[in-house]
Amino acid sequence: MCSPCPSPRRLLRSDSCSDEITSMASMACSDEAATSTPGLRNAGNKPPEGGVWLDFLVESERCRVRQHRRWWNKAMHLGQQLANENGSELKKAAHVAASDSTAHASVLARSAKMQEKDLLNAERVKMVTQLEQTGALYRELSSRHQALHPILSYGSDGQCFTLVSSLSTSCGLRSVAFTQQRCHVVLGQALKALRHLHEHQVAHGHLSPESFLVEDSPLGPKMSLVWASAHRRPEGHALATLGFRGPGEWAAGPAADIWALACVVLVWWSNFNPAPHPWAQFLRTPSLQEDIHRALSEQPPALPKSLLDLHAAAAIAEEPDHTFLSLLASLLTKCLAWNAAERPSADQWLQDHFWEAGAL
Repeated sequence: MCSPCPSPRRLLRSDSCSDEITSMASMACSDEAATSTPGLRNAGNKPPEGGVWLDFLVESERCRVRQHRRWWNKAMHLGQQLANENGSELKKAAHVAASDSTAHASVLARSAKMQEKDLLNAERVKMVTQLEQTGALYRELSSRHQALHPILSYGSDGQCFTLVSSLSTSCGLRSVAFTQQRCHVVLGQALKALRHLHEHQVAHGHLSPESFLVEDSPLGPKMSLVWASAHRRPEGHALATLGFRGPGEWAAGPAADIWALACVVLVWWSNFNPAPHPWAQFLRTPSLQEDIHRALSEQPPALPKSLLDLHAAAAIAEEPDHTFLSLLASLLTKCLAWNAAERPSADQWLQDHFWEAGAL
């Protein structure tokens, strides 16, 4: 088992910069290293009472991050490469390099392989550090906000990262029927939770329908967000976040959370039909991620078909549904802006006219 991490140092509510908060999280992780021996749990170990295990491989997460960044860099520089006036010079240099001696090429290949190995090791270490820092911060912040599902402990052996989350009897978003009232309540609670995270320079980074736990109460639905990247879709082995991550250099920032949340609302509105993700135009594709990247690289970038379906439904709906769906479609369109800087923040979303159609 990954040994429990002692409670991280309390974060002071201030206008601290992200470097200061990261530094505090690093100290919390240093405390863990000094008082416990992280490692994979043994088969005989059990999670603490009221807790549930959640494991995922660090290497898998590292590969996803690298793949996303490579695609983003390619999408950003594709136009520049096509317009590059020095393209012929680049081809000439490549031809000269290819004609070098075999011995020299072999040395370069070995050197490149060693550099790649060092880079992979550095990326793994960085990934573990980021996961531990985020785990420490999320656990601390979840103790202050009821819409953040509590983390009891976490740890890593360098290859596997393990979370122990609080056990819940709440149902997932897939089991909750979409209505105007539920949308306002659940979405409002989710945005307040994200605002709480983003105010402390922490992004969720893994939003999907499986991140939502909803419980009925006499006062209406009560929602809590689960932080984890290991969730899988119930209908298969695909990652829950597949189809919910949008364009951007980094797929785990506040703007990425806004994109993902908009996608979650779309599939919830469509009752997860015809697809478990908002890109319904790629219903039976064997390479969903590649198709999404290709669509987002178009000029102009394509939008998820579920958003277009929502606009169409709003156009033919009668009141009061017409106003609600129109405001929802308009808001989600802003949240799915290709340029991350143009997406509203969680706080701006909470100030939108959308909430005039129902009580927040």
